[in-house]
Amino acid sequence: MVANDVVPALPPNAVAETNRETLARLQHDLAWIDLQLQTATDEYRMYVYDGLEQPYWGYCVESARVDSSRDILVLMRSSGSRARASTLRWIPMSKVYTRKHALLLYEVVDTEGPAEDVMIKILQVFRDVFEYAVE
Repeated sequence: MVANDVVPALPPNAVAETNRETLARLQHDLAWIDLQLQTATDEYRMYVYDGLEQPYWGYCVESARVDSSRDILVLMRSSGSRARASTLRWIPMSKVYTRKHALLLYEVVDTEGPAEDVMIKILQVFRDVFEYAVE
């Protein structure tokens, strides 16, 4: 995150994903990417559409779950463009689509964001950071 980012507080009754949970997810996803069962770009580049605001592309920064329900929330960073400044906000997972699903469901065009090899390197760095955090 950039130093000027204002990280919004977790919504009421929400619990952030633990370092161990994040590490397990990253290890699993990187294994599937290595086996070419999924791509980093299709799974980690997200399209946010809630029907109220202008849809936008972004990246998941963190996830949380609401204790008393099955709700999952993700802290999303918009990609930033001329029309929208990059901001952080908690979004219900029901309003977030992977790149793969957004291209199928909404027939949108995704022209921004890092290439697949860059996304893989980013995920590997995050995995290394969370391995250290869990130790």
